[in-house]
Parts: sequence; C-alpha cells; structure tokens
Amino acid sequence: GHTGTATFDLDGGTFNSNVLRVGHAAGSNGDLNVLSGDVNATNTAWVGESGTGTFDLDGGTFNGSTLYVSENNGSKGDLTVSLTGDFNLSGDLRVGEDNGSDGTVIQSGGTIDMNRLVTARNGSGSSSDIDISGGAFTTVGDAWVAYSGTGTVDVTGGDLDVGGVLRITNQASANGTLTVDGGQLRGDDIRGGSGTDSFNFSCGTISPFDSNSTIASSAPFTLTCGAGVFNTEDDGAVARKMTINSVIGDGGGGFGFSKQGAGTLTLTNTLMDNDCSNAGGTITSGGGNLESPGNTCGLDQGTDQPSVPDPMLGPLQDNGGPTWTHALLPGS
Repeated sequence: GHTGTATFDLDGGTFNSNVLRVGHAAGSNGDLNVLSGDVNATNTAWVGESGTGTFDLDGGTFNGSTLYVSENNGSKGDLTVSLTGDFNLSGDLRVGEDNGSDGTVIQSGGTIDMNRLVTARNGSGSSSDIDISGGAFTTVGDAWVAYSGTGTVDVTGGDLDVGGVLRITNQASANGTLTVDGGQLRGDDIRGGSGTDSFNFSCGTISPFDSNSTIASSAPFTLTCGAGVFNTEDDGAVARKMTINSVIGDGGGGFGFSKQGAGTLTLTNTLMDNDCSNAGGTITSGGGNLESPGNTCGLDQGTDQPSVPDPMLGPLQDNGGPTWTHALLPGS
C-alpha cells in the first residue's frame, strides 16, 4: 500500500525488509497478514504511516526496532496479535503518534514485547486504543496510556507487564484511561501525570513486576467490582512489598479486596468498604485511611479513621481540576 491498495499474506518462510511501510501515503490502504513464518524489519516500520494500514499477526514471528501504528495526521493503523503470534521490538511501540492520528492495538493471544510503549504522543488530537484480552503484553521500560492526546488501555484477560513506570498521562492536554477488568496487571510504579487520569480497577489482579510496587502513587483509582485481588508474591514465589495509595470505590463508597501471596500490602490514603480479605502475608496501614462501617483491615495509625458509619461522599464526577473526584457531602 505505497500509494494505492495492496495486501501481503505470509504463510511460511522468511520476509526481510530494511524499512517496512504498510499504508504509506495519504489515501493508501495496506494489509499485512502473517499466519506463519518470520518477518524481520531492520529499521523503523509503520502500520498506517500517512494512509490506512492493518497488520494481523496470527502466527509466526515479527522482529523489528521501532514500529508506528498510525503516525501522521489523517492516518489510521491497526495492529492485531492473536493465537501464537510472536511480536518483538528492540525499540518503541508508538500508537497514535501525531495530532490527527488514530492507532489501535488488539491482542487476544500470543506475545507482544517491546522496550517502551508511547501512545497518543504529539498533540491533543492524537488517539490510541489498546485492548488486551489474552496473551502477554510486556514492556521492559516505561509506558504511557496517553502522552499528550487521548488514550485508553483495557485489560480484560491475559497479562500486561510493565517493567518501568506506567504513567496514565504525561502532558496537561492528555486524557488517559487505564482499566483492569480481568487478567493481570504487573507493575512496580503506576502513577498519574499532568493530564486527566482515570484508573479503573474492575476486578482482576494487580501484582508486582519484579521488585517493590507502588500502585497508583499519584493517581487515585476507582474499584468498581468490589473483589479485586492484590498479589504480593511474584512469579518466582518471592515475597514483595506493595503500597496502594488513594483508592476509592465507585460512587463514593469504599472498596473490598482480597490480598494473596506472601509479602506485605500497605494501605495509604485509601477508603475501604468493610471487606478486607487476607489470604496470606501481612496488611499494614501507612495512615490516612478510612474504613466504613467496620475495621476489617486492622487500621491502627493515628491518622486512620476506622469504623466510620457513612463517609458521605458524592459520586465520581468532574468537580474541577485535572482528575474526577468525589466531593464531600454536608456532614462528611
């Protein structure tokens, strides 16, 4: 799809390219479909550079350096990895690079590995969507849900593993939403940025990547299912420390959770809903917590408020400022 419309199907063998472009010029349409075999891109690759590009990796292997999924204004890029597809980058995966770009990544199986994930990067009009329902999506370095534009990352199955810092936004113009509604998010530092941050923990598991974890260190997040799991034991059966900060239940209520695995979970500035379940290790308080109506979490610091009958908070909404909040109701 250099300037027109083209499709390339690979079902075995090896295809080597110095520079790979799928949907190069404005108005072009390119489709790359890999069922088996190897695709090796020595330098930068594009799926939707200025035109429309799709890349379906159902099997086989893709090896590259940096790949753009929708780079320029007016471009549209779609990357899909499923079944046994094996996607590997030594550099960045960039989704929705410039103002007016629109990039999508869908993973239902296989593996996606990269150095960094950078999404919705240049301009408030850039857009990216990442949907993980199966397989393993891994970035060894940092990741952004929305750098300066609008971006979403939805995890409904499989694993999202971030070895560096997972930032929901970066610049003030950014609008990022991270949702975990199944599967597992493994990360050691999850934080908000200067934009509008939303972190919805709607069931599933949050666990350390490979060291101590700070969950939502500067971005309040909302638990909507009341049964999230925090696992403080990594895949090597090593006990870890995890701190969760500024967590609140949907609609202004508290949240319930289950702690699993050896290690320590510390609660800080968090609102609980009388439903702390500890299946292993230790739950401690870092202060500033409130539990209603009882004290199942064992809150014992001077700044804690256990056994509060009703916290009297309003619904999660735009009350001014960069992040949606729960307003204090009269008498709170």
